Amino acid sequence: MRGVELGVAILYFLTMLLIGWWFRWASTRSEASFWVAERSVGALVNGVAIFSAIGSAATFMGFVAVGYVYGLPMSLACAAGAAVGYAFALISFAGPLRRLGGFTLGDFFEMRYGGQAIRIVYSMITVVFFFVYLIPHGGVQER
Repeated sequence: MRGVELGVAILYFLTMLLIGWWFRWASTRSEASFWVAERSVGALVNGVAIFSAIGSAATFMGFVAVGYVYGLPMSLACAAGAAVGYAFALISFAGPLRRLGGFTLGDFFEMRYGGQAIRIVYSMITVVFFFVYLIPHGGVQER
């Protein structure tokens, strides 16, 4: 039975590699093609992509755990904070980033303030924020 399981795992892995290579070959005509699909993705598809990146199962479980431990108002406050934070980022950075021709916030800060040092600082801040983001995914400990 282990041979069948190993065979299926190897077949799955090879299939994923082939799909990845094909999409890389088919879609990387330029840097804009790779990062933002040549800016041709509509609002609905882009919204679903953002939701799938942010709205992971662990995030939903984290909201449920926060609601269970601290009550529904705290869970709703966290959801509202996430929505406000997304809106703030959209208003503050999306337009200027597109006008500057950048793809990431690192690009934005480097083009706006100049120099590689700002990109390094931004990268370190991003790593710290991602560690903070991962904390709720570990679960809420009951008191």
